[in-house]
Amino acid sequence: MDKAAFESQLREITVARDETKLAALVKDLQSDDVQQYKTELADAWLDLFSVWYYDFACDKVIMGDGPDTFFSSLLDMLTAAEEINPVRIYHVERADCYQALAELKNNRDDQLVYIEKAAQQILKALEAQPDSYELNSRLVNILLDKVKINQQFTDDEFTVALAYFERALQHYTSSAHLIPIYNSFSILGFPFPKNGYWHNTFITKLTSALHALAEKEPLVYLRWSDELVRMVDHKYDYIPPVYTQEISTQAIALLNALVNIETDDTEQLNQLGAAFSKAAGQLNGLNDRTEALIHYEVALKYFTKGQDINPAAWTFPVYATNVLKAMAVIYYDQHKRNMVIELFEKGRAIFSRMLEHAINFTINLYWGEFLIEYARLAYGFNAPDVFQEAEAKLLLAKDLGQGYYTGPYYGLAKIALKSGDGDKCLAILKECKAVFSNAYHEFSLDHVLADEDFKEIRPDILLIEGGQA
Repeated sequence: MDKAAFESQLREITVARDETKLAALVKDLQSDDVQQYKTELADAWLDLFSVWYYDFACDKVIMGDGPDTFFSSLLDMLTAAEEINPVRIYHVERADCYQALAELKNNRDDQLVYIEKAAQQILKALEAQPDSYELNSRLVNILLDKVKINQQFTDDEFTVALAYFERALQHYTSSAHLIPIYNSFSILGFPFPKNGYWHNTFITKLTSALHALAEKEPLVYLRWSDELVRMVDHKYDYIPPVYTQEISTQAIALLNALVNIETDDTEQLNQLGAAFSKAAGQLNGLNDRTEALIHYEVALKYFTKGQDINPAAWTFPVYATNVLKAMAVIYYDQHKRNMVIELFEKGRAIFSRMLEHAINFTINLYWGEFLIEYARLAYGFNAPDVFQEAEAKLLLAKDLGQGYYTGPYYGLAKIALKSGDGDKCLAILKECKAVFSNAYHEFSLDHVLADEDFKEIRPDILLIEGGQA
């Protein structure tokens, strides 16, 4: 078959997710053509598998005939790919299917059958890659699932899992997700008296390995801290509140080693800034203002360095000025107006650097909102010059948004109201409601009604909404 015709037909099939047509294409091809295009055909089967499995993971698949039929189809795709190009065997993908089936089954015997199949697939993959961090971590997860399903919480079972856990950690690098940390904490959810003992055993091994690795690769602390924060944010019901607080404290403490990291990698600078900013927010929530400000300063350092390296990116000025706003609120509460003004002027300078580059919707929206907060915190909204600048940014954002975003309308309405023009404010809100309403949807101003800055005209906003004043 002509290559152009083949590629066009294959592309049409994969876009349509049509495994029947793909199977027919393979059947109709001459054996020489199958060999010539074996990589493309196998990749097409894997693409179909990946799309359908991703939809399943996102709860987008309706399995009317039950999970067996759906996963049988997925497994057949993997087999089809292997038959065309046997260079690669899809052990991990099969393990995904079997582990998912184990979770979907109600009968314990069925669950055990499938979780054992998942384990066998990973063990086969480990024969070729015994030192794989991902495979060893995955096997630990499967083995712990097996323990939970079987309700056999023996020391022998945990000892076996611990061996693969340690092997995974021996080959961990900071560029990978720290899967073992979730394996360690999942044990706390196992209903047996020694769950705390085995959790501590696993977490002690993890802590020792990561500290040793961090001596050579300090960014391990960043990934470690991030994963602990995710553990807390997930709010696992098997982690007691007191322990959750300990985890939060540890996540913040791990950042101490990263205060002066030297890197020109903008992704790392973004991650470092985000970690310190989030830690500062947690400390602020605990009323530790001094430590919060210290962490905000470090976050600001990394974000501004990122802007120095890539001055055209909108992310760094937005994140840096968000940090400055958070710091300004602390100083505002401490009645340090001079510091508030100093911080907002720093933010003005950071945003102004964007004038040298392409201006987009996001920059102008955040710039305008930043200036509104400047007017609020530094001048109690009595700041005509600041409002004039903010209005210019939000009008540009409104134009660039082309009727797809409400943010500029809210900001412009607030400026009008706080400048003493309530009629203009209401006119802007009416325009907003009209722009975002259509024949099928009546746009709501609930966001504005919930904003305390609009409380003085809530009755009038309710009239716009069609409610009662």
